[in-house]
Parts: sequence; C-alpha cells; structure tokens
Amino acid sequence: MTKKRSKRNELEELKLDMRKISNDMEEMCGILNLYMYEDLNYRMNTEFNIIKSQHEKTMLDMNKMIQSIIGSMQYSKELIEDNYSYSVI
Repeated sequence: MTKKRSKRNELEELKLDMRKISNDMEEMCGILNLYMYEDLNYRMNTEFNIIKSQHEKTMLDMNKMIQSIIGSMQYSKELIEDNYSYSVI
C-alpha cells in the first residue's frame, strides 16, 4: 500500500513538473514572439523609410525632367519662330 501511495505521489509530482515546464514554455514563446514582432516592425519601418525617400527622389527627378522638357520645347518653339521669320524676309 505504501508503494502504491509512493508511486501516486511521484506521479503527482511529475504531473506538477510537467505543468510548470509547460507554463515556462508558453511564457518563453510569448517573449520570443514579442521580440520577433518588434524586430519585424522595426525592419518594416526602416524599409518603408528607405522606399519613401527613394520615391521622393524619383518624384523630384521626374519633376526636373518635366521642367527640362518644357524648357526644351519652349526653346524649340523660339527657334522655329526665328527660323520662320528669316524665311519670310
């Protein structure tokens, strides 16, 4: 009878140890998820800022190109008008 009681107590202690290990594992998984999420969030913010600055630079370059094209078209128009005025004379 004492062997049975001893085995039962040992079994209960093992079950308690398993619950403690399970709780510790859940806590560690929660901490790991928190670190992984924060790291991912940081990387996403960093990549977003890089992409945003590249987009702004591209838009500025496009605006410069548009202004250059407009300037070239106006210069061409003036040259055509000058050329036409010489041909009429």
